[in-house]
Amino acid sequence: MEIDYNAIPAYDNFEEWYADKVPDKAHDEDLKRAALSVYESSKALYKVQQSIKRDREIESLMTYYKAASKDELILILNGLLSPEDRRGFIMTDSLEGYVEKINQWGIDRNITPEGGATAKAQMEKAAEEMIEWFIAYGENSPEDRVDAFGDILVCLIQAMRLSGVTMEYCLSIAWAEIKDRKGTMIKGKFVKEDLCKHR
Repeated sequence: MEIDYNAIPAYDNFEEWYADKVPDKAHDEDLKRAALSVYESSKALYKVQQSIKRDREIESLMTYYKAASKDELILILNGLLSPEDRRGFIMTDSLEGYVEKINQWGIDRNITPEGGATAKAQMEKAAEEMIEWFIAYGENSPEDRVDAFGDILVCLIQAMRLSGVTMEYCLSIAWAEIKDRKGTMIKGKFVKEDLCKHR
């Protein structure tokens, strides 16, 4: 029996592909086991091929965007950032460098206690930017979603500075709390173990 293995990459799971491509032999367990082995091997090979293809695409883009980072090029390839982005976005600094610049940007604009700024007000602003993210999500606007992510982070960085803590410190506290946490995925969200017991 001729089985169409070339169609495997288009299917998300084995059962769907097997039922579609081998309907007459669906209950043949020996054939199903053999087909599963080929399916898994084909999927693994496809992932490797896609990874190689993606690396070649990134290398090609680097020819034209030499100042861009690999992260930015991946955003472009995934359609989350256009090469002609309206803000001319180019990642030219480290994360630490951007945090330092954003903090100084806030100080230069009097986002300080002396200027009446508070961490609470910055968190309220972050909440407003989160609403902008959901609007962009509803409008299927990848570029606006990326823009909203950045605006949210800017507000959080200002709020942390006004609270006298650094992003690194906050992340270290969060990591210490979650690193051994157990739980399960429920409706697309990770729910920690103790809360799962009450559901």
